[in-house]
Amino acid sequence: MQIFEEMQARGHEALTLLHHAPSGLKAALAVHSTVLGPAIAGVRLRPLDEGEALRGALALSESLTLKAALAGLNYGGGACVLLLPEGGVDDPHAREALFRALGRQVRPLESRVVLTEDIGVTPTDIAFVAQETPATLGVNTDTSSVTGYGVYRGMKAAARYALGSESMRGVRVALLGVGAVGRALAEHLHREGARLTVADTRPERAQALAEDLDGVSVVSTQELLDVPCDILSPCGYGHSIRSADVPRLQCRLIAGGEHHPLSRRGEGAVREAGIVYMPDFAINAAGLIAAATHLTPEQAAERVYATVSRITAAAEQYGKPPHIIARRMAERRIDLIGKDAIKLRDGKQVTEFQEGILPWALRNPCAIVFDEYDAGRPDVMFVIQRVLEAQGRLTLLDQNRVIRPNRWFRLFATSNTVGLGDTTGLYH
Repeated sequence: MQIFEEMQARGHEALTLLHHAPSGLKAALAVHSTVLGPAIAGVRLRPLDEGEALRGALALSESLTLKAALAGLNYGGGACVLLLPEGGVDDPHAREALFRALGRQVRPLESRVVLTEDIGVTPTDIAFVAQETPATLGVNTDTSSVTGYGVYRGMKAAARYALGSESMRGVRVALLGVGAVGRALAEHLHREGARLTVADTRPERAQALAEDLDGVSVVSTQELLDVPCDILSPCGYGHSIRSADVPRLQCRLIAGGEHHPLSRRGEGAVREAGIVYMPDFAINAAGLIAAATHLTPEQAAERVYATVSRITAAAEQYGKPPHIIARRMAERRIDLIGKDAIKLRDGKQVTEFQEGILPWALRNPCAIVFDEYDAGRPDVMFVIQRVLEAQGRLTLLDQNRVIRPNRWFRLFATSNTVGLGDTTGLYH
């Protein structure tokens, strides 16, 4: 893998290798974007080789950027993938040493990176990190169970678009991966009366779930892709559905908690097969939302439901697949601030930051006018709010710049007061 080519193609800002011999720490820390704010980096601990860790960090960090943007959070995206130490981490003291070493290594980056839990990592582990650096989220949040409930709510919203009803009663769901998120999702689906078929790379986990929930069928991970179902829900470690496997699928909707279950090529393949795909960064954001905003699990899950509903409404209106709509909605919020763009200079390709309309307008003697400001999408309004606070200054972390408004810059807005005010336009 050509690392710099991969980073340029995906638009990454940085990739840092972390090492601490006494604790056995070996990790890849990827920062995809800090345009909207510090990069939230999901921390994973899995038995991987170095190449898999690098690829996983790059892919997960891009997904986190889109997830934070679509969820309306003022954060960017990052990822920290830890290689499993040779001696393991079964000993609690060894585990504490590993994560406290991670905290010390990340401390110099705390203005740009915030760590939170992901696969193989618990709130207790993040609490160890927090003893060394304040740049953490989710210490007091059971993000796995919150994410599972959010996927359930998002799946219902997606099912209304793909299946014609959001009721899960009698709906056939094939669930690939029953770890913490998958198991939580299965319990919610079972409670509503869905017909579940499950599989896991660790068969004993799938069997344990079937023993706890009546009527659950267990198959192997390879067999699951051939199971006739209404919804295929990948909740594994990533890239569970290869492009070559798409012709085998017998589902109408793909919606699960797994990060990047499909490659870009795979997304095109499911589109050609007529299968609706609700992307991971749209449907699995509840845990991140709860950790970043301190909302209750129910409130965070309803944010996911609203986001998925907005995506499907736009997909229906414009006749485009939901996964394309979701990506564009996330990118549009980032584009308000700006992004790196490849340009030709002296016959060579160079990467330069291309500022968005908001910082450009802020620096110039012009006005931005919002028509019906009160009807604006929350994710966009969160960006505008950054200009309305802190003396109107806009901080671009990835550029190390603070933009002060031009003395003639102005913001104007109209609002629709029907039902809220009177003919004078005043609110009661």
